[in-house]
Amino acid sequence: MIKMSLEDNLADEIMEKVQRCIRCGFCIYVCPSWRMHGYMEYYGPRARISLVRELLNEGRAYSTYVDSLYSCMACRRCEIECPTGIEIGEVVVQARRLLRKTALQHDRPAEFGRVPKYLEPPHPHNRLASLIKQCHNPYGEPHENRFAWLKTRRG
Repeated sequence: MIKMSLEDNLADEIMEKVQRCIRCGFCIYVCPSWRMHGYMEYYGPRARISLVRELLNEGRAYSTYVDSLYSCMACRRCEIECPTGIEIGEVVVQARRLLRKTALQHDRPAEFGRVPKYLEPPHPHNRLASLIKQCHNPYGEPHENRFAWLKTRRG
């Protein structure tokens, strides 16, 4: 558990966006992360907004919050569906930034700039990151075949 500082302008900016959520749920059904995690509400945009609100109101973060926040792919499909116009992807990215900043201030990791283990992205994201680094795409397809789909579209 880490203590959050609400004096930070970033926290105020996030809170302003989070408070506009009406919990309608339109954002959930377009979320790839929600689908990938077996349709669990906890991994949907509405839950992330609630977690960020709780995080800022209570002033502390648990490792379970981090898991949900880092499961977001920041594709921002949810923003298209949001009737109140909340930039959910931006809220998640800013919340991650705030978590890291707070952890670095309080925990002071031995290596400069190193993020504590509980703030690292979960395992599936590590796999995606390595695929993108090696193959230049998240699917593991050869880089040379990146335009192969065009041949099938042209007929």
